[in-house]
Amino acid sequence: STDAADATLAWSISGSGLTTSAALLAAKAFSPTGPSGTSLVIDLSSALSKASLTPGSSYTITLRVSSPTSGSGATATELTLALPPSGGLCAPSPSTGEAYTTEFTQACASWASEELPLEYSFGIEAGAVFTAATAAWT
Repeated sequence: STDAADATLAWSISGSGLTTSAALLAAKAFSPTGPSGTSLVIDLSSALSKASLTPGSSYTITLRVSSPTSGSGATATELTLALPPSGGLCAPSPSTGEAYTTEFTQACASWASEELPLEYSFGIEAGAVFTAATAAWT
């Protein structure tokens, strides 16, 4: 076992399309914990993550540990980002109505995904007119 007081930890990520692992992990928007903490957190919802990581691609996460008293070592694991669900449709019912008086429901059908079960959430920004572009589908 390595004494944490004298150990140096360094995380890295490699895979399809990644060229600047150190800079990516140092960006708080991508990894709030940074590239040298005792744990690695990657914020997959950030714009930087979405621009850097490709759904369906595999990435290797590596932790290197070095200590002047205990030597060094590394471990790695592979992470594959799932493809988003596809092929389905979500629609409100009724398609028009009065705010605060009409009860709306959402129905989703025919979605396919590698990751099951699927969960749905719906929303719209306050003051926006409901259209497919303004709806928040996750």
